[in-house]
Amino acid sequence: MAKTDPEKRLPEWEKPGNSVSEGGEYTYEVKDFDCRQIFTCGQCFRWRPCGEWWKGVALGKWLRLRSDAEKGTVTVCGDGADDFFGTWGDYFDLGTDYSEIKRSLADHDGHLRAATSFGGGIRLLKQEPFEALISFIISANNNIPRISKCIDVLCSKYGRMIGTDPDSGEPVYAFPEPEKLAALTPEEISDVCHAGYRSPYIVSAAKKYIDLGGDLSDPEQYPGVGPKVAACIKLFTGSDMNAFPVDVWVRRLVTELYFEDRNGAEEPSVAEIKRFVAEHFPEYGGYAQQYLFYWRREKG
Repeated sequence: MAKTDPEKRLPEWEKPGNSVSEGGEYTYEVKDFDCRQIFTCGQCFRWRPCGEWWKGVALGKWLRLRSDAEKGTVTVCGDGADDFFGTWGDYFDLGTDYSEIKRSLADHDGHLRAATSFGGGIRLLKQEPFEALISFIISANNNIPRISKCIDVLCSKYGRMIGTDPDSGEPVYAFPEPEKLAALTPEEISDVCHAGYRSPYIVSAAKKYIDLGGDLSDPEQYPGVGPKVAACIKLFTGSDMNAFPVDVWVRRLVTELYFEDRNGAEEPSVAEIKRFVAEHFPEYGGYAQQYLFYWRREKG
């Protein structure tokens, strides 16, 4: 795998003591990192643009950051900004060599060559398991604005306050703890964030998460989790980087790009697509899915 030895990583980025500005901002050398691409490729729901910055909450912390892909730098301020690699390194997958992943995928075919070039700043976030579980249950048959709003309301109502947004002065909340959501009724969830038929799944999943001691090795054992949501949970928590979420859009995409010889015949089944992915992307399937999805969506 294209991992970077942590002991060899230190020379690659500027030490905080040499990069701190008067406003508490720290700049680090980070290759293959584009905030817009990372936060708009459909893998997360709590990051928002704010002028040239992006800000969000993860790991129970608040962070604001901006990237300069041409210079290969990321500037951050907020919780853990003075130790970006130590505090946020795993979350942003900073120990992985994405240049090597892109080179490997680009060798497969022209589609991936174009996709990795177009979305070359994407990184797969390793998100907290419980937050990913509930977030992707909410995401089922839903759109990103509604998903984001539902999660924000859920956090502001039931999450722990962790600070104040310096831009707006509004309180910032962590994602709710499993015990908090497990103690609610589906009606309370629905009244607060309008999650609809997903509300019972949220409560039941929180209870099961507690009962299983946080075991997410088989996400489909949780209520409200089907194959696509399970693949999202595995991929976006970093437990299976070959997971390849297939929804209606990805199914059409893969059909268009790799099953064009069908000439209008019935599109391949999800099982056929998964077999193809396992054969065609034996090592970096999850990365391939994100590059292809982002490329085709942005290209319309």
